[in-house]
This record gives sequence, structure tokens and C-alpha cells, in this order.
Amino acid sequence: ACGALTLWALRRPAQDDHATWLSMNLPATLRVAAQADPALALSPDGRTLAYTAEGTSNTRLIVARRVGDPLPSPVAGTENGGSASFSADGEWLVFLNRTARPTKVALIGGSTVTIPVQPGIALSQIRWASDESYAVTLVNGQLGMLGADGRVDTLLPLDRERNEAIHDVMEVLP
Repeated sequence: ACGALTLWALRRPAQDDHATWLSMNLPATLRVAAQADPALALSPDGRTLAYTAEGTSNTRLIVARRVGDPLPSPVAGTENGGSASFSADGEWLVFLNRTARPTKVALIGGSTVTIPVQPGIALSQIRWASDESYAVTLVNGQLGMLGADGRVDTLLPLDRERNEAIHDVMEVLP
């Protein structure tokens, strides 16, 4: 058993455990938007940073910067969007569009895809949870899961007796 454990340890791929430091000088035309929630999103592989930017004419859009690129670039189709989150493979962003409807778009470009939501439900935040489900904060402060069919299941209702006002979706762990 000891020999098998040694053989397994020697054959394991080496872990990439080095730190990566990233600093950015943001162009004045793509500064981080005030009251953006969240302000930043980091891809699962740690190689792409996305944020809600505010241009000089107070228009919002989501921009992304890959490690090694000198400047962030606008992500097509995200105009007036915010609350960005990466897919597990880091190739897609989900965000809330200007009417707070959940939308996804590939980082490499292409058409946006509107994610259905049952009538009467309004969202304030969204995070990618799995291929076709999303953790969401509803405008009433409750935490829920949005499925591919557009149905939102409440995960955590507010406890008004404890003066809870909002359950905020920060990150979804695999």
C-alpha cells in the first residue's frame, strides 16, 4: 500500500500554485461604475477580470481584461448591463441588462441570450450556479435559484422578526 501511494504521488500532475499579480490603469472612458454590484468578477481560472464600467457619458457596459492584455475591452452586447458573473468554463458572462432581465453572452462575442424569468419576478443580482441555473437576489431581498425554465425557487426567505432586509448573492462555489 505504501508503494502504491508513493507511485500515485509521483504520477500526479504538478499543481500550479504560483500567485499572479494584476494591476490595471483604467482608461477614463472605462472607469469602474459607481454602485456597481458586484464591481468585479474573476473568471474561474483567474485569467480574466470583468467589471461594470461607466463611460464619460454615464453609459454602463461590461468590460473584460485578460491577463497579458494591456487594456480592458468592452464585451459586445452588455451595454447598460451590470452584475456580471462568469460561467464555470469562463467563456460566458451572465448579467442583468438595462431592464434587469438576466442575459448571457459569450466573451468572444456574438448575440446575447435572454434567460427567461417567470412573470412578476424582478432581480437585483445574478450569479452563475451551474450550466442552466443561477443564484439570484430578488428585488424584495430574498435569495433564490433561477432555473432554465424561468422558474425562481426561493432558497432563503427574509426573517422580518430578525429585521433581515436582504440576502445578498456574493459567489457560488462549485
